Amino acid sequence: MRADTLDTVKPPTLRPIRRATTAIAIGASMVLGTIGCAKDPTRAEPDRIPAAPTSTTVTDPAAAPALIATAKQGVAKVVVHSSPAGPVERLDIDENGALRDVEIASPTEAKVRAVFLVAQRGLKASDGSVWHEVYLPVRPNGSTGWIADGDVEVTSTTLSIAISLGSHTLTLKKAGVVVKTYPVAVGTAQNPTPVGRYFVKELVSPDNPHGAYGPLAYGLSGHSPTIKDSAEFADGVIAIHGTDHPELIGQNVSHGCIRLKSEDVLDLRAQGIPLGTPVTIAA
Repeated sequence: MRADTLDTVKPPTLRPIRRATTAIAIGASMVLGTIGCAKDPTRAEPDRIPAAPTSTTVTDPAAAPALIATAKQGVAKVVVHSSPAGPVERLDIDENGALRDVEIASPTEAKVRAVFLVAQRGLKASDGSVWHEVYLPVRPNGSTGWIADGDVEVTSTTLSIAISLGSHTLTLKKAGVVVKTYPVAVGTAQNPTPVGRYFVKELVSPDNPHGAYGPLAYGLSGHSPTIKDSAEFADGVIAIHGTDHPELIGQNVSHGCIRLKSEDVLDLRAQGIPLGTPVTIAA
């Protein structure tokens, strides 16, 4: 696989970044491998972007804070149910051709606590237990399920990311107001970037910051519609990451991931994007 076409996140070759929500010295994180950093990226901390002028009129639906559910410390797995207090959810097809039960391990392969974007919060079941409907980082894209309130901590963020495939742009917003827009490269017609609503599930540091992923990769909850299981790709997980071919930005050249110039992905991280941040990809 050529370096300029490698563009889905491969956990075995990527190191987790444990401080996704704060702007830190990138060089230090690369040297230390980010192990043992004090901050936990699964917690949505106060946004570090200056507030928009009070005279700005906000009409974007993304203006409402997004709710993020993060597995509590000590919770080894989050079991997803098909309804509040109902049976365990069964989604997708496993390697044996059978529907699999959905259980999300925590910490994940990226060594961070499992995180979810909340679709509906705090529904009480007939037995008095409280449940949240969440978007799931599994196939098929857009899947939702119900998780117990006791397994997670719910926080919020006013940050959101909107990606336009047609205009080749990634726009960061705070409370619906545009903060920054970056040019990007997206998937080809053969391996398209899937449209839909996703969330940031991990932030990882490639072993080689000058390689195909650039210095950082935000793993998303979505998956490629054309790439699934292979030695090169981790279930076709799509990501927002840097690149070693900035001259290809603005084109349809990836296997489904969203590529930024490496300096832009570092700048995006400096905005304090927490895990769980909603990401909308539109045509």
